[in-house]
Amino acid sequence: MNSIPPHDAAGVNSASRGLAPLYVANLVCSMGMMGFVVVAGPLADGLGLAAWQIGASATAGGLGWVLASRPWGRAADQRGR
Repeated sequence: MNSIPPHDAAGVNSASRGLAPLYVANLVCSMGMMGFVVVAGPLADGLGLAAWQIGASATAGGLGWVLASRPWGRAADQRGR
């Protein structure tokens, strides 16, 4: 028995088509984080912050993203997307 989903003419299986919104959301979130990293240096200089302080804010944002992913995923599974 073949458990691999069939491919269309472009060679993309139907299961990966359903993941496209997740890929786009991941791309947008990553671009947002990278956008913050670009302005973090000048922002820190303008505010008189040390490098570790602006680094700690970026780390806190990343940790919040990681820690919130499981509850958000559970809520999306229960209530629907």
